[in-house]
Formats: sequence, C-alpha cells, structure tokens
Amino acid sequence: MRESVAIDEAAVAKWICDFLAERNSALGPSPSDPDLFASGTVDSLGIVALITGLEARFDMRFSDSAFQDPRFSTIAGVAAIVCEARQRSLG
Repeated sequence: MRESVAIDEAAVAKWICDFLAERNSALGPSPSDPDLFASGTVDSLGIVALITGLEARFDMRFSDSAFQDPRFSTIAGVAAIVCEARQRSLG
C-alpha cells in the first residue's frame, strides 16, 4: 500500500546530491549546479542509475515528458519533477 507522505523539493535535492556524491565523491554536486550533463556530473549511465534510484526511493515514475522538461538538467529541477510526479501518483 502506497504511503501518502508528502515530500519536499529540498529533501529530494539532498537525496540526489548524496546519491551522486556516493558514485563520484570528487564531483561534490550541489543543488545549485547549473547543468548536470554539461558539468559532467552525470553521463548516460549515471542518469539511468539516478532515475532508477529516484523511482525506487520516492515510489514514483517519470513520465516520458519529464525527460523533455528543461528542468530535468538540474538537481533542483529534477527534485521539482519528482515532487510533482509523486503528487500526481497520490491523486
């Protein structure tokens, strides 16, 4: 049974930073990173791991349109998308 616990963007952004730091401690990502891809913080394999981790941790699914959202390139943007998807899934 799905728990209807609200999550906030700051908590999701922190989780993303922690997740990325565990995989590459030299990068030290922060929610203010301008672009995850241009900065080299994530590559194609890294984004797949991040997506899978987010979906499992926050019990949500990314829609196809989420990947086209311009916000998807930043930690804060991904956090917002996760919160919106979670809210939609809770109805």
